[in-house]
Amino acid sequence: MSSPSLKILSSVVLLLYPVMAQAAPSPVPAARARFTPREVQVCLYRARHLPANVDEATVRTLYDQAERAMSAGFMEPAREIVSLLLKTRYRTCEMYCFLGESYFEDYDMKSSDSTLAREYFAKALRYYPDCSLACVDMAYYELSQDNLEEALKFANRALSCTHVYERSYLVRSKVLSALKRYPEALVDIQRAEQFGPKRVEIYRVKGSLLEKLERYDEAIKAFDQAYALLKQDWIVYQIVHCLDKLGRYKEAINRIGLALALNPDDGEAYRERAELKVKAKDLPGAVKDLTRAIELEPTAKTYRQRAHVYSLMGDKKSAGRDLAEADNIISKKEPF
Repeated sequence: MSSPSLKILSSVVLLLYPVMAQAAPSPVPAARARFTPREVQVCLYRARHLPANVDEATVRTLYDQAERAMSAGFMEPAREIVSLLLKTRYRTCEMYCFLGESYFEDYDMKSSDSTLAREYFAKALRYYPDCSLACVDMAYYELSQDNLEEALKFANRALSCTHVYERSYLVRSKVLSALKRYPEALVDIQRAEQFGPKRVEIYRVKGSLLEKLERYDEAIKAFDQAYALLKQDWIVYQIVHCLDKLGRYKEAINRIGLALALNPDDGEAYRERAELKVKAKDLPGAVKDLTRAIELEPTAKTYRQRAHVYSLMGDKKSAGRDLAEADNIISKKEPF
């Protein structure tokens, strides 16, 4: 059953959603982008017109579609769909957590949005005290607020639920790490590794813990596992730091080559490699890398760094020229 005004409203919303999609702050993966504005509108229309005797299968289908809509960047309609599903007899803990996470994972969120996130997690636990997912979400929330003892309380509660959510050990490990209880945190991250699917975050946390415990060889193995899952330069730098601590400079230099393969115009990578080349007694190589860094980002810091290398080589004239250029940059109030 529909009215002329409802048809007009639907047409207006259909016109708006393509604009919203184009305004998304980051590109949407092709597989997710297949969820079109029209499909979102159809799902929203169905959620707004659920019959009183709606069946569980329909609610579940709409929830799955709301998740797809959220992944494709249609945040507001996804939230509205799930909010409407919460009014049915088939509401779930997962739905409250979905809404809470939608605010909590918004990096530009206002303080009010942060409060909304916690409210939804608290509602989930009010209606479903044995929900491990909601406990994990609350643990992450409290961790983000530096309420470490509260975060630990919710992480422990998550692990005491009847059905333990897969990230329960992961979040407790992160809380214990924040509390500087590194050996206990390591035990939990090893459990997380066995308990759920292999995630980059698990190996990142594991590597960081091993690094804090000065078990650098093991840390490198963990970071390598993270890199196998996600080739990003921050993982390379973690590995480089461990190799540096072990005095394996040539290996570290080779690893930075991986970061430069991902981003050939990364001036910081050239500066990092130059420092390692100095330690490896390759001073001409260090000058070459710093020269490239200056071409990319001519900063006072980099000129001073190259001046230091020239001094080690006994080239006082070049060192003096670089120091003068660094002073010139500072006098012009340019960065560093």
